[in-house]
Amino acid sequence: MWPFRNAKNAVPSFDVENTIGAGSRVCGELSGPGGFRIDGAVEGAIDADGPVVIGEGGSIEGTIRGRDVVVLGRVRGDVHASGHLEIGPKGKVLGDITVQSFRMHTGGVFRGTSCMPGGEDVLPALLAGREAVAAPRGRTLPPPTGAVPPPPMLSELAEIPPPFVPDEAVSQERLVTSAEGDEERETGT
Repeated sequence: MWPFRNAKNAVPSFDVENTIGAGSRVCGELSGPGGFRIDGAVEGAIDADGPVVIGEGGSIEGTIRGRDVVVLGRVRGDVHASGHLEIGPKGKVLGDITVQSFRMHTGGVFRGTSCMPGGEDVLPALLAGREAVAAPRGRTLPPPTGAVPPPPMLSELAEIPPPFVPDEAVSQERLVTSAEGDEERETGT
């Protein structure tokens, strides 16, 4: 459990030293000791030694670096947190993230790639004692006996000729007519 949380699904809150209020607009880089709370708009990078909180009305166009980052507003840029990243129910992150831990509430949006350092030593440990075999890109391991195999790759599909369809073939689509057209047909006019 993250120490700043009051209830199970509550978004954490922090005491921060620097605040950009609602309605404020900053163009340029922000950096400093301690943390930041952004309720206005920032166009530029944010570099903090402490936590960074983007309020529901806050928006960032740039990279964020901080210890812990909470996004309740909108971020368009990369997020680098030496600790935890939390995206609230109305939060949006459009960019790549590099964090130690990550949580996203229902309704939150994250579009990008994620990297959690410290996992680099896991793959060699899994392959210890085995030779690493280069598998074709995009394919998975063979399915277990009785399982459904994966779909063919696009290069395999390109080798299959398309089916022959004669020019006089009738479409399977149904014609939908208006109620007025149905009445005319029934009366014979």
